[in-house]
Amino acid sequence: MSNSKERETAVYILTDMQANGSYTNILLRKTLNQNNALLPVQKAFITEAVNGVLRNLIYIDYIINQFSKTQTDKMKPFVLNVLRLSVYQFYYMDKTPDFAVCNDAVALVKKRGMHGLAGFVNGLLRGILRGKDAMAMPDKGTTAYLSVRFSCPLWLTERFINQYGFDCTKDMLASHTAPPDVTLCVNTCKITPAELAEQLKAEGVAVKPSRFMPNALHVSGTSDMTALPSFKQGLYHVMDESALYAVSAAAPVAGMRIIDMCAAPGGKTFAAAYMANDDAVISARDCYEHKIALLQNGIDRLGLRSVQAKYADAEHLYERDVEAADLVMVDAPCTGFGLLRKKPDISLARTEADIIELAALQRRILRTAARYVKAGGTLLYSTCTLTKEENEDNAAWFASEFSFRETQRRTIFPQEYGTDGFFISTFVKG
Repeated sequence: MSNSKERETAVYILTDMQANGSYTNILLRKTLNQNNALLPVQKAFITEAVNGVLRNLIYIDYIINQFSKTQTDKMKPFVLNVLRLSVYQFYYMDKTPDFAVCNDAVALVKKRGMHGLAGFVNGLLRGILRGKDAMAMPDKGTTAYLSVRFSCPLWLTERFINQYGFDCTKDMLASHTAPPDVTLCVNTCKITPAELAEQLKAEGVAVKPSRFMPNALHVSGTSDMTALPSFKQGLYHVMDESALYAVSAAAPVAGMRIIDMCAAPGGKTFAAAYMANDDAVISARDCYEHKIALLQNGIDRLGLRSVQAKYADAEHLYERDVEAADLVMVDAPCTGFGLLRKKPDISLARTEADIIELAALQRRILRTAARYVKAGGTLLYSTCTLTKEENEDNAAWFASEFSFRETQRRTIFPQEYGTDGFFISTFVKG
């Protein structure tokens, strides 16, 4: 069965990203929303194809380069992305016969007006199919093998091995190549997890309980959660379990005054409100107006009375908030290397300089956040990354620099529970 329309759309997205540096999730969502004629199954194919290619990009390019005299860095972007998508289908998707994949690839190149390259594409793809099982790879016990096989840049693979060891890094990178579940945080101010599970099933959604957090559910079987009645009723928000664990580690309860320093898009803010039974005073802050609007939309949809969205610069000290908060949450801007299952383009765009720059920004935010915590209050520091400079080093720096006692520290690896990679540290003042 041919998927020509879906393949053409996927190649367009991949080529646009390559040319303009577009963010995968934003461009993917925009493109699918603009193509109303696409069926849900077609949208699901495009989503899997684009994210799958990006999750396995280094490996896919390695395969192409093994069989092509013209290397990937010399190819026309459109042709290269046709080849990338075809190889992804050969190796990871079994819904389309190999001959149909080859035929569609040739047709796409011709449709683009590149008739002279149609034979090259056809011959290369058929060569890959013939040699698929005999392709040479780097030795399995090497950094190069992990980098290629699990599509992680060599410099980042080396960093992970230096920090966590070879076996842990192998398991972590392997987990990044698998498509992630969609995870929901239940609005327990309105409904129980069991009740929501039944409603979602009635709406045609497949539901599994979380193995990690009791107020989370795993869902599949729908291409657009926002179209469901349960979403419109504000019964949940999408949130990874590791992020939910971070909020639970801070133990928000009713009556607290809480400041979320870097709140958008709002997941941790909303979870804190649920845990406090919507009976706290929560200031959800961000320094971008469009993100404030996003926060407010979530607050309104979920029906939360305890949360106020406001503009604030996390680095700037607001004197009125000094020693006023029972809990300050700092989910800091970071390199995001714990999110590679969901945002695979992150590792391809980041550099080592980003780690140093963001670690310094995190310290500036922590310096301000420390001033807002009252005596006996709690500060939560978390990131969705897995680099020592942004995690352990910053936690140690904070504990030595300020009058806070670290009460817990945990790194959640993606291979543990199938969640995002996350770092969590909590501190008590005084």
